Amino acid sequence: MTLMKLLFLVPSVFVFNNAYISPNPAPNDDETISGGPLYERICPVIFPILQRLSGLIPCVAEIAVILAAYFPSPVSTGILSILVHSGELPDMVPNTYFILGTIFVLLGCLGRLWCFHVMGRHFTHELSLRKDHSLVTAGPYNIVRHPGYVASWIASFGISLIYASPGSFMRSSGWLSTYIGRTVFGIWTLQLILTGVLSFARAISEDAMLRQRFGEEWVRWSKRVRYRLIPGVF
Repeated sequence: MTLMKLLFLVPSVFVFNNAYISPNPAPNDDETISGGPLYERICPVIFPILQRLSGLIPCVAEIAVILAAYFPSPVSTGILSILVHSGELPDMVPNTYFILGTIFVLLGCLGRLWCFHVMGRHFTHELSLRKDHSLVTAGPYNIVRHPGYVASWIASFGISLIYASPGSFMRSSGWLSTYIGRTVFGIWTLQLILTGVLSFARAISEDAMLRQRFGEEWVRWSKRVRYRLIPGVF
C-alpha cells in the first residue's frame, strides 16, 4: 500500500479550490452591469460554489479513504464504513488516466490563477466595469480574449478524468449507489454542461460590454486577438 496518489490529489484539491474563489470582492452596484439574462444574476453567486463542492468532495473523500486505509485505527474504520459502500478500496497507485487528469487540473487552475494575476482588481465573477477599468490585453489575453473560461474547461476536464479513471474512488467505492454520491455527480455533470454553454454566452456579452466602453481600443485588440475562446474556431 502506498500514499503515492496523494502527491497528485492534494495539490489538485488545493489549486482547484483557489482557482474558483474570486480574487476580489463583489463590485459595487454602480459597477455591476444590471439587467441581462437571469443567469447573469444567479450564476455568479452559486456557480463557483457548486463547481468547487462537486469537484472537490469526491477528491477529498478519496484522500480520506487512502489515509484511513494506510493508517488503520477505530477512526479509520469509521471513515471507511461511511465512504466505502462496495467493500472495494480505490487503487492506491495512480494510473495513466489519473495522472493525465491531475495534469489537466493543474494546467487549467494555474491558467485561471494567471488570469487573476493579470486582471488584478478587474477580475470578478460578476459582469462589471470598475470606475477606473482598463482594457487588459497582456498575458493570456494576448492568446484569446476570454482565457479564464478556457482554463476552466481544462480544469473541469481534468477533474472528470480523475473521477472516471479506472480504480478511482467514484468508480470503485460504490458511492454512486448512494443518494449523496448521485447528487454530487449530477451537480458536476450539470455544471459541466452549463460551463460550456454559458462560457460562449458570457464571452459574447463581455465583448459587447468592453466594445461599448473602450471603442476603438477594443477594436484594435479584437483584430490582433481574433478569437474569443478557441483559436481558429470561435
